[in-house]
Amino acid sequence: GGIYSWMNHSVGPRFAFIGTFMWFASYVVWMVSTAAKIWVPLSTFLFGADKTQTWALGSLTPTQTVGILAACWMVVVTFIAVKGINKIAKITAVGGIAVMGLNLVLLLVSGAILLLNGGHFAQPLNFTLSPNPRYQSGMAMLSFVVFAIFAYGGIEAVGGLVDKTDKPEKNFAKG
Repeated sequence: GGIYSWMNHSVGPRFAFIGTFMWFASYVVWMVSTAAKIWVPLSTFLFGADKTQTWALGSLTPTQTVGILAACWMVVVTFIAVKGINKIAKITAVGGIAVMGLNLVLLLVSGAILLLNGGHFAQPLNFTLSPNPRYQSGMAMLSFVVFAIFAYGGIEAVGGLVDKTDKPEKNFAKG
């Protein structure tokens, strides 16, 4: 099941293996990158500011300390993943509910602020120009397009789980 099967049927076993290997290798790079990046938002959440540049374990520099924390995070995530999809599903269910709740709070508060401002936006709405003057160039706009494509394309990451879903034709969103 999963990506290898799809690619095997469309491009053959050789390219399916190469594509699947590249997909998994990209996740190793992504996991290392994410493991190091989660500490700044966590620090901001706990202390109201990024304090990671003041963290030190013994004689280690702050960067080395964040690296050690990232390695520990990867061990914890790997340990949970080894326990199976059911354990991960329980954790992600809590995270999914939290994200839905936060989005609901964001929508309600945004609507309330818009109403309190008499229905006027605090900043003019323009779909062709960025409010940030540094993002007016073609290259800056292209970098956003790349971000938008990858943000939307992230749904392909769950494609490998379709065959593990109960009644996937009914329960898996088609887009």
